[in-house]
Amino acid sequence: MKRLPVKLLSCLLTAVLLLSLTPVSLAAGSDTPYQLKIGQVLYEVFSDHAEVIRGYDNGWGSELVLPETVDGVPLTVIRSNAFESWSMESLYLPDSITKIAPWAFQDCINLSYVRMSEGLTEIGENAFFNCNALTLLYLPPSLQRCFIIEMLDSPGNVGCNTVLICYPGTPAERYAQGRYQYIVLDGDGSFFYTADAVYRTTDGKAATLYRLVCGSRSYFAVPDTIEGLPVTTVGPDAIFSTGTYNINRTMVLGPNITTIEANAFSFPPTVLNVTENLTNISETAFPCGRTTILQGPSGCEAERYAKAHGMLFRDPERVPFSDVPENAWYYGDVHFAYWNGLMKGLSDTIFQPEAVTSRAMMVQVLFNLTGEEDFRWTYGFTDVPDYAWYAPAVNWSRYYGIAKGISATEFAPNNPVTREQAVAILYRFASKAGLDTSARTGLEGYQDFCAVSGYAQEPMEWAVSQGLLHGMTSTTLAPQGQLTRAQLAAILTRFVKWAGLA
Repeated sequence: MKRLPVKLLSCLLTAVLLLSLTPVSLAAGSDTPYQLKIGQVLYEVFSDHAEVIRGYDNGWGSELVLPETVDGVPLTVIRSNAFESWSMESLYLPDSITKIAPWAFQDCINLSYVRMSEGLTEIGENAFFNCNALTLLYLPPSLQRCFIIEMLDSPGNVGCNTVLICYPGTPAERYAQGRYQYIVLDGDGSFFYTADAVYRTTDGKAATLYRLVCGSRSYFAVPDTIEGLPVTTVGPDAIFSTGTYNINRTMVLGPNITTIEANAFSFPPTVLNVTENLTNISETAFPCGRTTILQGPSGCEAERYAKAHGMLFRDPERVPFSDVPENAWYYGDVHFAYWNGLMKGLSDTIFQPEAVTSRAMMVQVLFNLTGEEDFRWTYGFTDVPDYAWYAPAVNWSRYYGIAKGISATEFAPNNPVTREQAVAILYRFASKAGLDTSARTGLEGYQDFCAVSGYAQEPMEWAVSQGLLHGMTSTTLAPQGQLTRAQLAAILTRFVKWAGLA
């Protein structure tokens, strides 16, 4: 038998040895990882798992839902920068995901909700960097490595805006401990979370508001249902302060809420809207004694509770002012102006409809109409102190040329406003707002049309033509007459409806 040359035999042995050391996934062509693009997402598929390489954001979708499997294998990893700067608002991760790599979702500035994987073991450094809309972030018990805490104190990072959610006794809790921005779930029942709150069910039939995180929001409405379950209860410490987070000013409880438990509002809102279905309120529902205005239908349990605890109660179907009778011609206008935040009373129970409107009041109601709360530019009017309630409105009106001072240094905030002055100010406001103020109607039908000042001629013609200003009688306009607060409420109501703002 012919023997192989020694040199050739040596080469064959070397080749066999190299093949024996080669990983199986590379030795067999079918096990070589390959890339697969599904929709907007590019994956790398291995023999036993898949990883997200990169997403291609088209800017259209408000949510991203990742699949449990890709080409038959579980999706387990989201790589670094995979979804950088995506425009999505909601993210749904399957429970197969075990790792989120560093910077995976950085600069997703619209991202406000993440459905986290229950199988997650690692969140990489800065994975959610600059996701400033992210209010709540759930950390599952499976989490072993997390770099969120290392970035909590860095401006612009997720920790500056996000409250962490975790279970007690888990590695996730250890990452969160020592920071006030976290919520520990008590382990009793099933939990659901949204962009703003955590809910719990213990019987699978109804849900309780477990914790609310309000951030800088000024309004929050408890949903009627969560995961198909009616939200019926506000639980203990559901509304509390998380340090840097401020409670919303107005909170609305839907018709499914029947119970408010003890200590529920340890940091209450300014206004709480309820329905007649709320029949059970713990006597210690508001333990800190803060003033909260309860709003609901007259005769409901909330009204009884408010009276028993020295709280103010209001019925949105009525005005809270004892000097605004329901049969007054201006009742509907005062109701509209008050409940739309355009005008306030001179106290909680007094409106003074026949009181004269001052220049400060006039610019303040227009300032209210813009939705602004502050205006830091100042013109240094000597009669407008910086601390005055009307100071932002006065400076705002001067800045935009809506109402000027009576001199370079005086605004005369307490001077009364005549009917024509009020119309002229409203006319300038409408013009600055880009509304059509071109319509005109002659004033000759009124006996006192000659009393209209030259500067107010066009504004008065516009206001009359649009039905914003009615005559004091069928034949008189009274342009020099002082404008009462009731008349102001009427003009504002007509203006807002004319402008399509209500």
